[in-house]
Amino acid sequence: MNTGQTALAPTSRRFAGHDLEQVSAARHWLLTQIGEDHPAAFVISLLGTELATNAVRHTASGRRSGHFEISVDANDERVWIGVVDQGAATKPSLMHPDNGADSGRGLGLVDDLADHWGVEEIAGGCLVWFLVLARQ
Repeated sequence: MNTGQTALAPTSRRFAGHDLEQVSAARHWLLTQIGEDHPAAFVISLLGTELATNAVRHTASGRRSGHFEISVDANDERVWIGVVDQGAATKPSLMHPDNGADSGRGLGLVDDLADHWGVEEIAGGCLVWFLVLARQ
């Protein structure tokens, strides 16, 4: 999405969850939706990749028949990204890992870099979303 363009129609796409290669495919799809020249493309790509990776690694989306879905709703003022997974025993939450921990920083990145974010339990899974506002 280039600056000065009208709103992008909200869109979503489902990806197979059992293959981590699909996280890369999801990142590339996300960039085609917002445009690699978008001022926040790096942050949006990074955070979208984190949420997709979390869906594959920590939820039923990572099972052999699993899937996750990414949604994009963008205009000149903001970009909203949501990732729907197939559920887990626990709800995603912000962690504060020790410096030596191998994981646990994904939602910390989302918390630090997104303007807003949240987690919503939905039928059959969980929606984790973030919002990035345009910088003037």
